[in-house]
Amino acid sequence: MQWLCFKTNPRQEFLARDFLNAQGFKVILPHYKRTIQHARKTTEVPHPLFPTYGFLLYDGYVSSLNLIKYAKGISYYLKKDNGNPGIVPQYIIDKIQSLKQKDGTYSIDSRCYKYGDRVKIIKGPLIGFNAIFKERVDELRAKLLVNLLGRINIVNLDCQKIEHA
Repeated sequence: MQWLCFKTNPRQEFLARDFLNAQGFKVILPHYKRTIQHARKTTEVPHPLFPTYGFLLYDGYVSSLNLIKYAKGISYYLKKDNGNPGIVPQYIIDKIQSLKQKDGTYSIDSRCYKYGDRVKIIKGPLIGFNAIFKERVDELRAKLLVNLLGRINIVNLDCQKIEHA
């Protein structure tokens, strides 16, 4: 039994996961809760940590590869140059699984931003603005460079209110 990486069609990660689970595969689809605002309503929806990618436990049989290849929502599985499936090392799967929380979501470290990263503001009065990460102020806040009215401004903002653009 080895881990295999598969690519899904855009926005069909959860459809593919459910279909593969129904076929008897053990599937890992790391996701987190993303806050969406629409029509003055705020909801949290699951969003993949690796959009269009997931992992499954592969038993080594060619018939299993055909099930994966033709599963709903699957585009293809990653292969080596010789056509054999590309195997994901166990330590990578273990590292991904270590991010899993009790509620089934995966934690994202808000400290993973570095100078020059492009971010998008997802909460607050500047929602929808793009910015550039400048530096971390403390554990919870960061300084961002935001273009407001043609001028670059430095804004202190909670790290929970930004995401990678």
